[in-house]
Formats: sequence, structure tokens, C-alpha cells
Amino acid sequence: MSKKVVLILVEGETEETLIAEFLEERFGDLEIMVDVKHGDVLSDWNSKFSVNQTKFIVSEWVREYLQEMKFLASDLLAVFQLTDTDGCFIPSDQVVVDEQYGKDNYYCDDSICVGSSSKKTLIEERNDKKSQRIDILNTYHQLHLKKSKIIYKIFYFSTNLEHVLWDERNEDKANKLHKLDTFIDTPGQTIEALLAQYFTVSDGESTVDVYTNSWNHIKEGVNSLARQTNIPLLVNFLEEESLARVSGSAT
Repeated sequence: MSKKVVLILVEGETEETLIAEFLEERFGDLEIMVDVKHGDVLSDWNSKFSVNQTKFIVSEWVREYLQEMKFLASDLLAVFQLTDTDGCFIPSDQVVVDEQYGKDNYYCDDSICVGSSSKKTLIEERNDKKSQRIDILNTYHQLHLKKSKIIYKIFYFSTNLEHVLWDERNEDKANKLHKLDTFIDTPGQTIEALLAQYFTVSDGESTVDVYTNSWNHIKEGVNSLARQTNIPLLVNFLEEESLARVSGSAT
């Protein structure tokens, strides 16, 4: 394979549509591949896999994709995973019972509202497991597949992608793709510019430090319910890696 592959692991079709188009335009020298799991994998794993198996499961996800697409691990430049924070780092007392919400979860500025005490327990358990998995993955920088060491990073939308793009935490699933297509087709609208509004970088910090700080920040208080993302760092990592490859080939 002439081009190195960047594999993006996402939870839904909206992330696939957004990220694939954006990165393909920006990095023509790379093969951008997206694998969609159609669900919140960090929560769905709760019943089947222990938290301690988190790294193994990500590696298996990548192995399965490579096998299906008939790629080698050596074809991969990087694996980037995208997730929604879903308020998973908030204190348990910010999961609030209010019977008017019935079976639904409702995400607010500083709380998650649920319809019953049993639902509150389920959300607290989900938050605990999901936050533990994220804690593992955001300090995990390389996948080891056979003899290959592959760059790995996990990035977030908070509360979710729809919240960042059009300020709607509780979007009806049926509207997501239509709204995204409209957003992408809006004249003068660029994905990079929009995402940059919800991510702040301090001057003088390395990309690695900013990445670490972005995760530390989103874990504080109720920040994982705020309208924020660190997706712009994905571009920074790829730009730095592209420069390193060009410099390496020139020497």
C-alpha cells in the first residue's frame, strides 16, 4: 500500500460523515478509513468485558477491522478513537431523579435528569465504568499489533457531537444525519473553524501537553456536560506526524 492508513474508530454515522470528509480533504497523502460501531462502545462493553480488558478490546477492534479490510498492521500510521463524554465524569449527586422524564435521560448544563431511582443507579454505574475506561485509554499512546507499534489517541465531543455542532444535547436520533448534511453544505461553514470555537489552546504548550490537559479539564466537576471538544488536536497530531515523515524521507 502506497499511502499510510489512519483508522478512525467512531460510534455512529454522524461522526463518520463529519470526520472522513474533513480529514480526506486535509490529508490527501494519507488513506483515511473509518470504522463505525453503531453505539456507545465504552458503555456497551460493560456487561461483557471488565474495565481491565479495555486496552485488549480496542486492539481486538482494530485487528478485526484489519482482517476484514485485508490490511496489515504495518499499513497503519495511527488509530484515533472518538467518543462522547455523556457527562460521565460528573459527581453522582448531579444525576437527578425527576419523574417527568420517565424512561428518558435528559442532559442539562450541570446535571443528568432521569425518571426514577433505578435509572439513576444505572446511569451512575454507566458513568463509573465509562469514565474508568476513558481514564485508561487517554493515557494509552501505542497499540501493539504483532511487531508494529501504532500511534493511538482518544478524543471527545462533550456532551456529544450534536451538542458541539449545533448546541443540542438531547437530539432526536432520526434528525442527526439530515442536520449534519445541512451543516456541511452550508456556504462558508468549515468544520475546523467551528470545532476550534469549543477548544482552547494555550501558547507554548506542546500538542502532547495540550492533549493531557484537555482530558484533565473535561474530567473536572460538570465539565463533561459542557459544549467542548478536543478533536482539533487530532489534526495537530496528524500534521506533526506528516512533517516527521517528510523530514525522515528527506534525510
